[in-house]
Amino acid sequence: MYVRPTAPLSIGGVLDDSIRVYRASFGKCWIPSLLISVLAGVIGIWISYQLGINAAAAAAASGANALATLNLY
Repeated sequence: MYVRPTAPLSIGGVLDDSIRVYRASFGKCWIPSLLISVLAGVIGIWISYQLGINAAAAAAASGANALATLNLY
């Protein structure tokens, strides 16, 4: 268990304490962090899919408008 130091530590002591804190907290936080990262990934994929659909529709509409102005079809 981590105990706050009572005096300033050397760099080795600081690193040792930080590794102890990391090991103590890792077991409690890896499941929530995994769930949050999966949720963020799903939202990111959904947003990029929606933007891709909108971009494709805009490109098709602008292409149709360009052809209509040129009277080529």
